[in-house]
Amino acid sequence: MKSVLQSVLGKSNKGLIFKSFEPVDLTLLGTRKKIFVFSGVDNRSYYHTVFRVAQESRIVLKNAVEFVELEKRLEKIMGHSYKYKHLLVRAPMCSKSENYLVHNGWKVFYDFV
Repeated sequence: MKSVLQSVLGKSNKGLIFKSFEPVDLTLLGTRKKIFVFSGVDNRSYYHTVFRVAQESRIVLKNAVEFVELEKRLEKIMGHSYKYKHLLVRAPMCSKSENYLVHNGWKVFYDFV
């Protein structure tokens, strides 16, 4: 979890401090994808969600649509909407999928480690 926080905080340059930052159980979302989902609240009481994708093949538009749908399900389960949505990927992304996510309010970070 520390590496996820460093990835988001180190690249956003905003100096975010989270009051709470917890992993979300994927069985609640009804998915078996290779992703890790985190939900947190920063010191200004804004909700953040972080999706870390462990997929190594190219992320196409179909995958981007699934991430948005998972985020909508997470909003229903948690009972609130997320102001900031972050996606950490290791795989290359299709330009259409990246544009789709950015258009829907996501920030995409390439986490090549």
